[in-house]
Amino acid sequence: MNSLISFPEPYPDEDFRSVLYRYHLRTANIPFFESNNELFGKNSTKNPMFPTHLNELFRRLPEGHLFDLENILYNHTWYGFIKAFISEEKHLEFIETFKYGTDNHFWMNNKYKRVFSSKIKYCPSCIEQDIEKFGECYVHRIHQLDFLDFCPDHFINLIDHCLKCGTILSKPYGSELVRSPFCPQGHYLCDQVYKVENQNPITQFKFQLFKVVCSIRDFNGMLSSQKIYQKILMGLWKKGFIHFKGRIYKEELVSSIIDLYSIDAIEAINLPRTYITTKSFFNRIIKEDFKGDILFYCLLILFLFKSIKSMIDINEPIANPLPFGFGPWQCLNRICNQYNKSVIAKCKRVAKISGGMYITGEFACPYCGYTYTKRWHPTKDMKEKVMIKSMGDLWINRVLKMFTQGHSANEIATALNCSEFAVRSNLTKIVGKAKRLELHEEKDALKEVIQGYLETASDREVSMDKTSIYRKQIEFILRKENFNSRLELFNAAPKEYTWLKMYDGKWLDSVIHIPNNTRRVSKDYSELDKELALKIESLAKDLYDNYSYKICKSTIIKRLEPIEASRIKSLSDKFPISVKTLNQYIERTSDYLIRSLPRVISKLRKKGYKNIKFETLISYAPSYRNCDSDTKNRIALLLKEETFSV
Repeated sequence: MNSLISFPEPYPDEDFRSVLYRYHLRTANIPFFESNNELFGKNSTKNPMFPTHLNELFRRLPEGHLFDLENILYNHTWYGFIKAFISEEKHLEFIETFKYGTDNHFWMNNKYKRVFSSKIKYCPSCIEQDIEKFGECYVHRIHQLDFLDFCPDHFINLIDHCLKCGTILSKPYGSELVRSPFCPQGHYLCDQVYKVENQNPITQFKFQLFKVVCSIRDFNGMLSSQKIYQKILMGLWKKGFIHFKGRIYKEELVSSIIDLYSIDAIEAINLPRTYITTKSFFNRIIKEDFKGDILFYCLLILFLFKSIKSMIDINEPIANPLPFGFGPWQCLNRICNQYNKSVIAKCKRVAKISGGMYITGEFACPYCGYTYTKRWHPTKDMKEKVMIKSMGDLWINRVLKMFTQGHSANEIATALNCSEFAVRSNLTKIVGKAKRLELHEEKDALKEVIQGYLETASDREVSMDKTSIYRKQIEFILRKENFNSRLELFNAAPKEYTWLKMYDGKWLDSVIHIPNNTRRVSKDYSELDKELALKIESLAKDLYDNYSYKICKSTIIKRLEPIEASRIKSLSDKFPISVKTLNQYIERTSDYLIRSLPRVISKLRKKGYKNIKFETLISYAPSYRNCDSDTKNRIALLLKEETFSV
């Protein structure tokens, strides 16, 4: 293929379509497809935003050229922006397309359609400056964002048609671009200037969004789809848009964005209310694969972080603080001997059934039975009054005793430092109707009812001595017998052991000199390692003979038993031979291409090929296009040995 005599050097921030068009103007070609054929070997009139078949261009460029794939993609297209939102696998697929092209005409899908303009836009002031500085004008990359209708440097409206005659300045797909400061009808474009008010809220909003998009493009090396997704989740968590159970408040999020920037501003970037407030939109957004509208994610980043630097710097752990802490918690019963002491070891936490953010905690004193509740919210400082669920047996028994001694409800309330209503309501639960408390003729009957209740009810005051009683019982058992494990002690005194373990654990640990768990016999990992290494070697050899794809680490691990795979992943330090063997059998791309050669040649023979050349190999199996020179030489040697021509 003949080399090109010359090719234009790109200008600062020049769209690559403009570079190609300037080459076209320097040739004798009339239709654009002739230039496309000279550069890329393809017969197409299209000059797309993202070029393909670039390897053909590089082969045809003059010797000593400084062009490379990264320079074109990251400095003269918006691919740097796209790369930040795609997986590594998709990135490699796109790179292949940029190099060699594709038969899929929809390879760059619609999720970017609201970001990039379908029309090529120009700034009149930039045209004037380019003519003065370079002698010609060109398409600026920063002007081709769909939501941006003004030049971010000059704050004047961008144009895609002549404002005097309405003639479109550039043909669809960039086959004809602006080459001078005049429209096709001869009208001067540089005096068609309309300033925008840079202090206007919508203008400022668009400018801030523009800076976010440009920063994503420029920081693409520090970003990835997974990292952006994690950072967005951190930002949502910090602002309270994630429920403690993990649900994202998408509707509330969109509503907050609209409230902050106004619906007029959101619709000005082509995100209408009827689009971003639908259930289908909520179902598509905030997914790890970034399916949906990429422009919305840029808006979301602006809303959460204001700048890409702030997004990169955030490191907010997505973890709930434990509601009400770890305990123990205080008993709030004033008549309990443990009042204001942290003796409550258990907290019953109950989430709101409706899915709200509040959690209720229930605390019961093991000594007096007094039970109260509190509410907790992850983002609010809850200072609500404690709600009493039960006064407890100790308090109730005291009330009943004082009532049988002839004290009135008011006197009892004063003595026990509580409300008269609490006294009356608890008495009513036992004696029935509240009126009976006031009737003189009912007093004897009430005393009998109360006395019966006191005799049958468990007296909580006795439980105040449980600690000392259970301690003595455990001490007696320990003196009497020797125990080899705590389980044996538990079997000898289950009730006492369990109660003390829960409420008096420090004392229990101080008197029991038995470890919690007997030490397990350590496994002989060296023998297990040798056995696993042999299995990996056997699997890898079998794959080499029968597997038609590249052998990766995961290829081998997936064929191990779950426990063996777990050992490789979690106990790699104890299985060094297995890990080494596994790494030895991970196939390099060059080795895979060599291994696949007989299979590819066999298929070509079946198709009728006899004199197989390396070019034939490339056309049938594109993966061979990227092989290095050493691999290519090895393949050439193998083809010669098989009497195939190279």
